[in-house]
Amino acid sequence: MTLSAVSGIESARGDPKSIATALSGAGFGVTLGSVTTPPSGALAAWAAGSATGFFLKKENMETFYNRSYSMKPLPARVLSTGPKPRLGPNSSASLSGLPKNAGAGEVRIIGGLWKRSKLTVLDKPGLRPTPDRVRETVFNWLGQDLSGLRCVDAFAGTGALGFEAASRGASDVLLIEQDAQLAERLTAHKTRLKADAIRIQRADAIAALRSLPPQSIDIIFLDPPFSGASGSLFFDAITASARAIAAQGAIYLESPEAWTDEKLTPFGLRIHKQGRAGAVHFHLLKPIQSDPT
Repeated sequence: MTLSAVSGIESARGDPKSIATALSGAGFGVTLGSVTTPPSGALAAWAAGSATGFFLKKENMETFYNRSYSMKPLPARVLSTGPKPRLGPNSSASLSGLPKNAGAGEVRIIGGLWKRSKLTVLDKPGLRPTPDRVRETVFNWLGQDLSGLRCVDAFAGTGALGFEAASRGASDVLLIEQDAQLAERLTAHKTRLKADAIRIQRADAIAALRSLPPQSIDIIFLDPPFSGASGSLFFDAITASARAIAAQGAIYLESPEAWTDEKLTPFGLRIHKQGRAGAVHFHLLKPIQSDPT
């Protein structure tokens, strides 16, 4: 990349020389030479939208590479030459199209007693922690205070949903996880946080859900692995959860496709709220006969 390749964004934000220096320090090849003006303000357009500084996303840098600007292999991270943005649970500085936990080795509890406490994320195939922003939305739907509620986090993984519920006052939270290493890590988190409301069961999630007494649980979190998951996994999980959920309870469901009232009616469930984050569809389901509010 040459200096004039970044000088095109000077009018948008930042000093081009400092930008070039920062790119060089981050491992990109930067030549302080002279070439023609970069294509019609493309880099400037990427820079202009940020209130906290100039950001280069990996996919944008790849686009620039394809436009014949030579650089070294791209690091899988986001670079900033402005002030480092806070990517905390309440931050608005999250970059579009990039999950807040992408590439991270930890997630944070975003509310309640253990707010900002870290939960480590092991490098496991299919392990996909619910992003901070989605969790924040879900717990806004459920209410900030879950005091006295009985919860189950099936397919617990990192335990982010279950620990979040316990942090907000849930009296009994069962984390179900089949993987031995993940279950061991959940136990370590429970011990470190002194989370007496947390119970950890190493078991198959479907079998464990089926063993729950009817209408015994207030909130069930369903976040099955998407990779290699068959339709029957979601069918079985929703069927077992619909039996275990209390009349005024709620089921949180993440899936690679949107569910509708038509699909859920046979389970005795309806859509209460739903949203989408990238390829993930998330839903709050309630029994059909429950209070619509």
